[in-house]
Amino acid sequence: MNPSTAPVRLTLPKLLGAHYLVAAPAAWPRDPAAIAERIAAELPTIADAGGGPVAGRVRLKVRELNGGHLAAGVTQRLANASLAELRRIGDADRHLLVGAYHRPGWPPLHALVARHVAGAFADRTGGMLLDPLTMLVHDHFAADTWPGRGQLRLMDWICVLDVVGDPEGATLATIGLSRFGLPDLRLHHVPRLLAGPWARLLGSLAQVLADAHWSGRSRGETLRLDPTTISAADVARAESVPVSADAAAQSAPVGFRLTGSDLDRQLWLDLVPPGSGPDDDFSETPTDPAAWSEWLESVVLAVFPPDNW
Repeated sequence: MNPSTAPVRLTLPKLLGAHYLVAAPAAWPRDPAAIAERIAAELPTIADAGGGPVAGRVRLKVRELNGGHLAAGVTQRLANASLAELRRIGDADRHLLVGAYHRPGWPPLHALVARHVAGAFADRTGGMLLDPLTMLVHDHFAADTWPGRGQLRLMDWICVLDVVGDPEGATLATIGLSRFGLPDLRLHHVPRLLAGPWARLLGSLAQVLADAHWSGRSRGETLRLDPTTISAADVARAESVPVSADAAAQSAPVGFRLTGSDLDRQLWLDLVPPGSGPDDDFSETPTDPAAWSEWLESVVLAVFPPDNW
């Protein structure tokens, strides 16, 4: 059975962690760890978490980061920070890193709590809330905006980037799915004309996979990822826009191939055409470049009207 039509079985980690950075706080808290526990203790219950308090279910860890150690790596990669914010981060002596840890599944309490606690610290200290995975500056994610099952908009937690920057064609990848125990999606050799719609498709496929995971389709410590279709309805769900009557019919099939290894410390879920053989290599030059380009274009045309690229 070829790897693009066979289910991908992914071993889920027993514990997931999420980290958010409070960058360049104007005031430093006296006892960050104690304050973090108090913030978590004040969080309301989440119905999908069984109705009990959140505090005690999530392990919190707060630590100080040296400003000089952080500045060089972060300020060159922040995508949505102003020049003033970049200078402020670069000049800061220290920052606060908030981490939260919880089991996989719904609700993703580690991510919700880490972002809320870090956001509360940012509010109290005058710092900036940064996501060290996506390298984006965020607004405070307040507890009263926590979503229910099937309502979490994943694009608020991940991003899609061209991770190579080749002028001949983009290599698009999601960044941030590892926070939820899933491999990031990747697509090689995307013509520049198709990079925009395919970036939207990758974000939508990430939402499809996460929703399937959170719906309880995983069994025990293994998550089964089946080949699937991507539709205009999936894009609408991912982008939180109204779904048209014919959106579900505007769809195309996609296959998956798990690449990388634990030794690489990075697993990728590469998108491949349905029916791809085990010897088809899409990481370098495609085996059949014309067929590859035709598939990329056919998926875009099936899901998006030409005026919605």
